[in-house]
Amino acid sequence: MKNKQHRVYYAHSLQTYNSQKEHEERLFLNSIFDNVLCPNKDIETSIYNMGFFQKIVSWSSLIVVTEYLEHIGSGVYLEIDKAFRCKIPVLCLKKIKKSYEFYAVKGTEKVNRMDIKIKYAKVILGEKVDPNSI
Repeated sequence: MKNKQHRVYYAHSLQTYNSQKEHEERLFLNSIFDNVLCPNKDIETSIYNMGFFQKIVSWSSLIVVTEYLEHIGSGVYLEIDKAFRCKIPVLCLKKIKKSYEFYAVKGTEKVNRMDIKIKYAKVILGEKVDPNSI
């Protein structure tokens, strides 16, 4: 049964836009949630700046992030930061073997401020979470 309660913002690396990884993650998210916003699929991304996407984050009720090469870029970092400031729950979607699992995001840690696209920061994970319990 789909979760109709949340407006989910799917925050993911530009490096995975229009990739098989993105496609599989979106299929999974759309199988669980009724209302998932994928920025590069649902919004014309080329005409907006990061402030616009942070505003969309503030209108969401749940943020789901994914990592790329076990890191996040500066855009996903800023989206997580905005969610935390707005007291919006943030989950990290991880593929473990062949299935997806959600983990609570407890924070972020900047790793390389010079690499804004890929290895800008790491996500600090908490416990495994059932998305229907939030």
